[in-house]
Amino acid sequence: MKKIKQILEKSTEDTVQEVFTALEVPQLRENEVDYVKEYCSVMQPLAVALDMLQAENKCYIGFLLPTLTSLECKLRAPKPNVKLTGPLIDAILSALGTRFAGYGDRSELIIASVTLPQFRLRWLDDAKKAAVRSLMYEYATAVQQQTATTSQDTDNVCESASQEVTSSVLRHSPQKTQMLEQKLTCS
Repeated sequence: MKKIKQILEKSTEDTVQEVFTALEVPQLRENEVDYVKEYCSVMQPLAVALDMLQAENKCYIGFLLPTLTSLECKLRAPKPNVKLTGPLIDAILSALGTRFAGYGDRSELIIASVTLPQFRLRWLDDAKKAAVRSLMYEYATAVQQQTATTSQDTDNVCESASQEVTSSVLRHSPQKTQMLEQKLTCS
C-alpha cells in the first residue's frame, strides 16, 4: 500500500502512464488514480495493524486492544475528508465491531494490555482510565491475597516435610543431623 501510494504521489502522471503502456494495460483515468491514492491511505493503517498482530516474534495478547483502538481512531480521522472510500471505511469499522464485539470489556485483555510497558494507559480515553485503574487495583489485590494464601500453604507443607525429614535423620547419625541443619539454615 505504502509503495503504491509513493509511486503515485512522487512520480509524474506521465511516468505512471508509461508504465501502463509498457505493460500493455489500459491507462488509469484521473478519477481512478484518485481512488487508488485514497484507497491506499485508508488501507495503510489496517495493513500496519495486521502486520503487528500477525508478527512472529514479540506479539502478545496485550497488543490486541491498543492496536484495535488505534486502528479505529485512524479510520475515523480521515472520514470527513474522503470522497470515494467512505463506504469502505464504514465496512471496515462495521466488520471490526462485529468481529471483536465485547473484547474491549474483557478484563483479562485489558489487564494484558495495560501491563505491557509500551501501552500502559496511553491507548485509553480519559473516561476509561479511572475504571481500568480500579480494575488493576482489584487484580493486584486478588493476586496479593492469592500469593499470601499460597505462601502459607507452602510454608505449612515445607514445615511438615522438614519435620518428617528431621525425624528420619534423627533416627540415623549425628553427622546427618548436622548436615540437615546446615542445609535448612542456608535456604
